[in-house]
Amino acid sequence: MKKGFVVSYWWVLLLLFGIAFPAYSQTPAKFSVNDIFILGNKKTKASIILREFGIDKGKLVDSTTFQSTLDSAQIRIYNTNLFNTVVLQPLYAENQLVDILIKVEERWYFYPSPFVRIADRNLMDWVVNRGSKIERFNAGLKLDQYNFRGRNERLRFIGQIGFERRFALGYILPYIEKTQRHGLGFELVYNEREKMPYITNDHLPTFLNTEDINRTSWFAETTHSFRPNYYSTHYTSLGFSQTAISDTIASLSLNPNFLGNGKTSQRFFFLKYSYVNDLRNNRNYPTSGELLRVNLEQQGIGIYDDISISSIQVVYNKYFELKKNFYYAAGLIGYFSTPRAQPYYNFAGLGYDGILARGFELDVIEGPRYFLMKNSVRKLFFTGKKDMKNFMPVAQFNDFKISLYGKLIADFGYVQNYPNYEISSRLTDTHLYSVGAGLDVVTIYDLVLRFEYTYNSQDTFNFALNIQADIN
Repeated sequence: MKKGFVVSYWWVLLLLFGIAFPAYSQTPAKFSVNDIFILGNKKTKASIILREFGIDKGKLVDSTTFQSTLDSAQIRIYNTNLFNTVVLQPLYAENQLVDILIKVEERWYFYPSPFVRIADRNLMDWVVNRGSKIERFNAGLKLDQYNFRGRNERLRFIGQIGFERRFALGYILPYIEKTQRHGLGFELVYNEREKMPYITNDHLPTFLNTEDINRTSWFAETTHSFRPNYYSTHYTSLGFSQTAISDTIASLSLNPNFLGNGKTSQRFFFLKYSYVNDLRNNRNYPTSGELLRVNLEQQGIGIYDDISISSIQVVYNKYFELKKNFYYAAGLIGYFSTPRAQPYYNFAGLGYDGILARGFELDVIEGPRYFLMKNSVRKLFFTGKKDMKNFMPVAQFNDFKISLYGKLIADFGYVQNYPNYEISSRLTDTHLYSVGAGLDVVTIYDLVLRFEYTYNSQDTFNFALNIQADIN
């Protein structure tokens, strides 16, 4: 037998032996979780953290996927928005046992904050459309108690005066039973104002300025939440809304369709269902993962027949982490309501509730059906942290963090107009687009400041300053 053939023969035997009997590794194939230790939760109940952690004592974990399992658990705990930092550290012991140390740094939970804010839709609307008038400010006191009783409950009170008087009380109990799957929420809101928009003219709401109260409204809502797993939540809400306006608003000279057919009051019960599947790595400024949100609503369900509007809204955002600190975010939102003819007070569209196409911050584009796609390519230029212990005595604010992202943006949209609403139709029933560049500043507590400069399909250039992530 030739020498080369013998060597090859032994290599084949060694290969087969290696496949059948893998080499011993100091890291066992399975770990058994012996114990879990939590440090830093001065107020937060351990059960709230363990609910997101999701690995029980005695559970066998695969060594090959153990780190990725810990990474996912760390993101879930951080996304409760209860902590500044979350660190998970495995402590390996003998006999294939592992202890896990969860170290958290709690945020500041009680915010008794006086506030002054503009009454308009966004900062650019106030500056450009409303002439930066100081009278268009609201002032008040907001009391937010996050993590109430250490159970991630939230208690909120708002008392506001100024351009619009508003009083609100809300309470959220994320978990009401031992399995921590079911929760309840309650909200009660009252509003009244003199100066108010009564019609939209060429995508700019027109205000009535009088000293008389022209609108009062209040609504009450209770919400049941069901969270069957870590990432999905179902919300079902039942509520009641009542609105009254002055005869002046409903007059033929202003807008008899404000509440429909010259009415001065509107009452209805509503039923809402929402499904949220949230896989984002950071809820305030995501850079990877995805979000799906589906909202179904029926306004008007028996007893009162003032209105009957059915609607569905679908939001899907996807986030990609690319190479060399590049990131891509894409967002889709679609809205459909019926019937098409609706009272002005119940109009929807781009520009309401923070839903807008970048480059159209100055416009309200109303319609019973719309579609919007948003795209951002981001580049992380800088990230850093500054120790502020010498200037800030409160431990929860000792670390000042800041990150800078440059970005290129492109948005595309379409809005179908309401019937016989030619008074505001320049931007409806036509294709909308905008392109541009911007800078995102992400700082303490994931606060986001956006500076954007865009060119849109109306052949105009726009600069905008906004708060909150653009695709979130």
